[in-house]
Amino acid sequence: MMTTTDNPRVWIGCLGCYNGGSLVGDWFDAIDCPTDMEGDDGWNKRYAEATRVHVGYGHFTGVEAPHEELWVMDHEGFQGLLTGECSPMEAQALAEILERVPEHQRGAFGAYVADHVGLDYASRDWDSTLSDFEEAYAGEWDSEREFAENLADDIGLLTDAPEALALYFNWDAWTCDIFLGDYSTSPAPFGGVWVFNRNV
Repeated sequence: MMTTTDNPRVWIGCLGCYNGGSLVGDWFDAIDCPTDMEGDDGWNKRYAEATRVHVGYGHFTGVEAPHEELWVMDHEGFQGLLTGECSPMEAQALAEILERVPEHQRGAFGAYVADHVGLDYASRDWDSTLSDFEEAYAGEWDSEREFAENLADDIGLLTDAPEALALYFNWDAWTCDIFLGDYSTSPAPFGGVWVFNRNV
C-alpha cells in the first residue's frame, strides 16, 4: 500500500507488461529505485510470477519472452519538479538533487523553479539551479510585510531617524517597493510566503 512521505517515491512497472495490458510494478523510494530488470531487486522473479500463462484447471506453464524496460508510471514527493512518466534514471537523478535540499526547504525549491526559473530551463542544469536557489532563498515568512520590516531592521533603515518621525514611515509603500524591485515571493503553505532575491 502506498504511503505519503516527504521523500520522492516512484511507482515503477514493467513497460512491456503495461503495453500488453497489465500492471506489474510497485512503489519505491526514488533515490535507490531499480533502473533495469537485472540485479537483486527481484524484478525478473516478479515479472515471471505476474506473466504466467494460464492453461486451465489452475495449471500454469511457461512465461512470455522476458521484458527488458522499467518505467516510472506514477510518482509523489517531487515538489512539482517531475511531471508525467519518465525513466527510472531520470527520477533517480532528480531525487538525488532533492536530497541535497534541506527537507524543510524542498517546497520552496519547487516553487522557485516553477515561479522564478521555469522547469524547462532548470532541468538543463539542476546543479546550477540548486546553487542559484541557495543564494536567492531568503526564508519563509508570515507575510511580505513581516519580511520587509525585518529587512529594514537588518539594514538599519530607520536607525538614525527620530522615533517620532519613524512612526510615520510608510511600511506599505516600502513593502511594495522591495517586492517590485529586489525581491519576489511564492505562496507557502498555511498562508505564508517564500521570499527570493531577484538579484541572484
